[in-house]
Formats: sequence, C-alpha cells, structure tokens
Amino acid sequence: MKICFPVDGGNAEKSKVLDSCVAAPFFVVYDDSTKGFITVENKHINSDHDGYDPMASFVENKIDAVVVGGISKGALKKFNEAKIKVYKGVIGSVEENIVQFNQVGLHQFTL
Repeated sequence: MKICFPVDGGNAEKSKVLDSCVAAPFFVVYDDSTKGFITVENKHINSDHDGYDPMASFVENKIDAVVVGGISKGALKKFNEAKIKVYKGVIGSVEENIVQFNQVGLHQFTL
C-alpha cells in the first residue's frame, strides 16, 4: 500500500504532517511493501481551493491512501471517486502517523 502525507518539508519520515493537501508544498509517499519513502513536489499548491485537483498526481504515483488533518466534502468526494482512502492523521511526523496507522489504525473519513 502506498500512503501519501502532505508535508511542509522534504525530510521524509521526519516531516510534519499538515492538515490539508491544498497548502502542502510537498507530499511524502510511504510504500509499506518496501518500507521506502519518496518526496513529491505539490504542483497544485497555487491552485484555488475550488479548482484544486491533485488526482492526476495521486493516480500517477499509484497512491492508495492519504493521511491529512482534515478534508472538505468536495475533496473527499474526489478522493473517493479515484478509489483513494482518506485517513485522519495524528499531530506529528510522517513516522508517528505510520506507527499509529500500523499499530491501532487511523480514522477513515467517509461521506
């Protein structure tokens, strides 16, 4: 499974997970099959919220899930249509969220 985290820096697992994909300058993608990380620049950071459409990037990187602090109904609908699950992250780093996801799970956002 590939899990994507919106972050403010390119320090992979040590980066702080942000509340929203819209304002995130980068995404860290964690592949749980390889335990590897890649950092992807958010090419849509300057898009207005209503016009925000990161789906091409997420589909291109074969993302299975996104972990964020919060999400609008419109954005959640787009993720659902792309068959990408969205989870509520805990305050902290990518690494802390992965531990939480693996040990006890994270709340999945639903419509």
